[in-house]
Amino acid sequence: MLYSDERRLHVVVPLPDGPCEVFVGHAPSSYGGDVEEQAAKAWWRETRRLILAGHRVGRPLVLLFDANGRVGGVPSLAVGGVDPQEEDVNGSELHGLLNELDLCVPATFLSPPGNCWTWRSGRNGAVHRIDYVAVPLDWAYKCTAAFCDDDLVLDEAGLGRVDHRASVVGIAPQVRAAPPESSFKGVVFCCSCA
Repeated sequence: MLYSDERRLHVVVPLPDGPCEVFVGHAPSSYGGDVEEQAAKAWWRETRRLILAGHRVGRPLVLLFDANGRVGGVPSLAVGGVDPQEEDVNGSELHGLLNELDLCVPATFLSPPGNCWTWRSGRNGAVHRIDYVAVPLDWAYKCTAAFCDDDLVLDEAGLGRVDHRASVVGIAPQVRAAPPESSFKGVVFCCSCA
Protein backbone atom coordinates (compact mmCIF):
# COMPACT_ATOMS: atom_id res chain seq x y z
CA MET A 1 0.00 0.00 0.00
CA LEU A 2 1.33 3.40 -0.98
CA TYR A 3 -1.30 5.56 0.75
CA SER A 4 -4.71 5.41 2.39
CA ASP A 5 -7.19 7.69 4.12
CA GLU A 6 -10.98 7.72 4.44
CA ARG A 7 -11.48 8.88 0.80
CA ARG A 8 -8.37 7.56 -1.00
CA LEU A 9 -6.39 4.36 -1.44
CA HIS A 10 -3.22 3.93 -3.54
CA VAL A 11 -1.91 0.38 -4.00
CA VAL A 12 0.33 -1.66 -6.28
CA VAL A 13 -1.38 -4.69 -7.82
CA PRO A 14 0.69 -7.55 -9.29
CA LEU A 15 -0.42 -8.50 -12.81
CA PRO A 16 1.19 -10.98 -15.23
CA ASP A 17 2.29 -8.06 -17.43
CA GLY A 18 3.97 -6.42 -14.42
CA PRO A 19 2.88 -4.34 -11.44
CA CYS A 20 0.11 -1.77 -11.85
CA GLU A 21 -0.80 1.08 -9.53
CA VAL A 22 -4.46 1.50 -8.65
CA PHE A 23 -5.66 4.71 -7.04
CA VAL A 24 -9.19 4.68 -5.61
CA GLY A 25 -10.84 7.99 -4.76
CA HIS A 26 -14.19 9.26 -3.48
CA ALA A 27 -14.46 13.00 -4.10
CA PRO A 28 -16.68 15.16 -1.91
CA SER A 29 -19.76 16.71 -3.49
CA SER A 30 -19.32 20.17 -5.01
CA TYR A 31 -23.04 21.00 -5.23
CA GLY A 32 -23.67 22.76 -1.92
CA GLY A 33 -22.39 26.23 -2.83
CA ASP A 34 -19.06 28.02 -2.54
CA VAL A 35 -17.90 26.26 0.63
CA GLU A 36 -18.45 22.81 -0.90
CA GLU A 37 -16.84 23.87 -4.19
CA GLN A 38 -13.73 25.10 -2.38
CA ALA A 39 -13.55 21.91 -0.29
CA ALA A 40 -13.86 19.79 -3.45
CA LYS A 41 -11.12 21.76 -5.22
CA ALA A 42 -8.85 21.34 -2.18
CA TRP A 43 -9.55 17.59 -2.19
CA TRP A 44 -8.56 17.37 -5.89
CA ARG A 45 -5.35 19.36 -5.27
CA GLU A 46 -4.38 17.01 -2.44
CA THR A 47 -5.35 13.95 -4.49
CA ARG A 48 -3.18 15.13 -7.39
CA ARG A 49 -0.28 15.70 -4.98
CA LEU A 50 -0.68 12.22 -3.43
CA ILE A 51 -0.84 10.48 -6.81
CA LEU A 52 2.25 12.28 -8.09
CA ALA A 53 4.14 11.67 -4.84
CA GLY A 54 3.48 7.90 -4.88
CA HIS A 55 3.46 7.13 -8.59
CA ARG A 56 6.52 5.42 -10.05
CA VAL A 57 7.21 6.55 -13.61
CA GLY A 58 6.90 3.65 -16.03
CA ARG A 59 4.38 1.76 -13.90
CA PRO A 60 0.81 1.86 -15.29
CA LEU A 61 -1.71 3.82 -13.22
CA VAL A 62 -5.44 3.07 -13.08
CA LEU A 63 -7.93 5.37 -11.34
CA LEU A 64 -11.17 4.08 -9.82
CA PHE A 65 -13.09 7.20 -8.84
CA ASP A 66 -16.45 8.16 -7.49
CA ALA A 67 -15.70 11.65 -8.71
CA ASN A 68 -19.11 13.08 -7.80
CA GLY A 69 -18.63 14.93 -11.08
CA ARG A 70 -19.87 14.91 -14.65
CA VAL A 71 -17.80 14.90 -17.84
CA GLY A 72 -18.26 14.58 -21.58
CA GLY A 73 -19.33 18.07 -22.57
CA VAL A 74 -15.71 18.92 -23.39
CA PRO A 75 -14.32 15.97 -25.42
CA SER A 76 -10.58 15.31 -25.43
CA LEU A 77 -8.17 12.38 -25.65
CA ALA A 78 -9.06 11.68 -22.02
CA VAL A 79 -12.85 11.99 -22.20
CA GLY A 80 -15.04 10.99 -25.12
CA GLY A 81 -18.50 12.10 -26.11
CA VAL A 82 -20.67 9.05 -25.31
CA ASP A 83 -23.67 10.30 -23.29
CA PRO A 84 -21.97 13.62 -22.50
CA GLN A 85 -22.99 15.76 -19.56
CA GLU A 86 -21.98 19.34 -18.91
CA GLU A 87 -18.77 19.39 -16.90
CA ASP A 88 -19.21 20.55 -13.33
CA VAL A 89 -16.53 21.53 -10.80
CA ASN A 90 -15.52 17.96 -9.92
CA GLY A 91 -15.77 16.87 -13.57
CA SER A 92 -13.42 19.65 -14.60
CA GLU A 93 -10.94 18.69 -11.86
CA LEU A 94 -11.09 15.03 -12.92
CA HIS A 95 -10.66 15.95 -16.58
CA GLY A 96 -7.59 18.06 -15.77
CA LEU A 97 -6.06 15.22 -13.74
CA LEU A 98 -6.69 12.71 -16.55
CA ASN A 99 -4.97 14.99 -19.07
CA GLU A 100 -2.02 15.59 -16.74
CA LEU A 101 -1.53 11.85 -16.12
CA ASP A 102 -2.15 10.75 -19.75
CA LEU A 103 -5.19 8.69 -18.76
CA CYS A 104 -8.54 8.15 -20.45
CA VAL A 105 -12.03 7.01 -19.41
CA PRO A 106 -12.96 4.19 -21.83
CA ALA A 107 -16.65 4.35 -20.85
CA THR A 108 -16.88 7.80 -22.42
CA PHE A 109 -15.75 6.30 -25.75
CA LEU A 110 -17.04 2.70 -25.76
CA SER A 111 -20.16 2.39 -23.59
CA PRO A 112 -23.50 1.75 -25.27
CA PRO A 113 -25.24 5.16 -25.43
CA GLY A 114 -28.23 5.73 -23.19
CA ASN A 115 -27.27 3.43 -20.34
CA CYS A 116 -24.11 5.01 -18.94
CA TRP A 117 -25.39 6.25 -15.60
CA THR A 118 -23.64 5.09 -12.44
CA TRP A 119 -25.58 6.96 -9.74
CA ARG A 120 -29.26 7.62 -9.02
CA SER A 121 -30.33 10.54 -6.83
CA GLY A 122 -32.31 9.57 -3.75
CA ARG A 123 -34.17 12.89 -3.89
CA ASN A 124 -35.53 13.00 -7.42
CA GLY A 125 -34.43 9.79 -9.15
CA ALA A 126 -32.22 11.66 -11.64
CA VAL A 127 -29.36 9.56 -13.02
CA HIS A 128 -25.81 10.68 -13.81
CA ARG A 129 -22.43 9.15 -14.62
CA ILE A 130 -20.15 10.10 -11.71
CA ASP A 131 -18.09 6.90 -11.24
CA TYR A 132 -15.15 6.30 -13.54
CA VAL A 133 -12.44 3.81 -14.42
CA ALA A 134 -9.48 5.60 -16.03
CA VAL A 135 -6.62 3.75 -17.72
CA PRO A 136 -3.39 4.84 -19.42
CA LEU A 137 -3.91 6.29 -22.91
CA ASP A 138 -1.64 3.61 -24.33
CA TRP A 139 -4.05 0.96 -22.99
CA ALA A 140 -6.97 2.36 -24.99
CA TYR A 141 -6.37 -0.06 -27.85
CA LYS A 142 -6.50 -2.98 -25.36
CA CYS A 143 -9.94 -2.07 -23.98
CA THR A 144 -12.28 -4.94 -24.75
CA ALA A 145 -15.34 -3.56 -22.94
CA ALA A 146 -16.63 -0.54 -21.03
CA PHE A 147 -20.10 -0.61 -19.54
CA CYS A 148 -22.22 -0.25 -16.41
CA ASP A 149 -23.04 -3.57 -14.79
CA ASP A 150 -26.59 -3.96 -13.48
CA ASP A 151 -25.49 -7.04 -11.52
CA LEU A 152 -22.92 -5.04 -9.52
CA VAL A 153 -24.99 -2.43 -7.70
CA LEU A 154 -24.92 -0.78 -4.31
CA ASP A 155 -28.09 -0.50 -2.26
CA GLU A 156 -27.80 2.72 -0.29
CA ALA A 157 -27.90 1.84 3.40
CA GLY A 158 -30.06 -1.21 2.71
CA LEU A 159 -33.04 0.90 1.63
CA GLY A 160 -33.89 -1.34 -1.30
CA ARG A 161 -32.95 1.09 -4.05
CA VAL A 162 -30.01 1.19 -6.43
CA ASP A 163 -27.64 3.97 -5.43
CA HIS A 164 -24.59 3.18 -7.60
CA ARG A 165 -23.99 0.84 -10.54
CA ALA A 166 -20.47 -0.40 -11.23
CA SER A 167 -18.48 1.10 -14.08
CA VAL A 168 -16.55 -1.77 -15.66
CA VAL A 169 -13.59 -1.75 -18.07
CA GLY A 170 -12.07 -4.91 -19.55
CA ILE A 171 -8.44 -4.90 -20.66
CA ALA A 172 -6.89 -7.57 -22.91
CA PRO A 173 -3.46 -8.91 -21.94
CA GLN A 174 -0.37 -7.96 -23.88
CA VAL A 175 0.30 -10.79 -26.30
CA ARG A 176 4.07 -10.58 -25.90
CA ALA A 177 3.87 -10.80 -22.09
CA ALA A 178 1.71 -13.92 -21.79
CA PRO A 179 3.37 -17.16 -22.95
CA PRO A 180 1.18 -19.57 -24.94
CA GLU A 181 0.72 -21.87 -21.95
CA SER A 182 -0.52 -18.99 -19.79
CA SER A 183 -4.13 -19.02 -18.64
CA PHE A 184 -4.13 -15.23 -18.14
CA LYS A 185 -7.11 -13.85 -20.07
CA GLY A 186 -6.88 -10.17 -19.17
CA VAL A 187 -8.03 -7.98 -16.31
CA VAL A 188 -11.27 -6.25 -15.42
CA PHE A 189 -11.33 -3.03 -13.42
CA CYS A 190 -14.57 -2.15 -11.69
CA CYS A 191 -15.58 0.98 -9.78
CA SER A 192 -18.67 1.53 -7.66
CA CYS A 193 -18.48 3.67 -4.55
CA ALA A 194 -20.98 4.77 -1.98
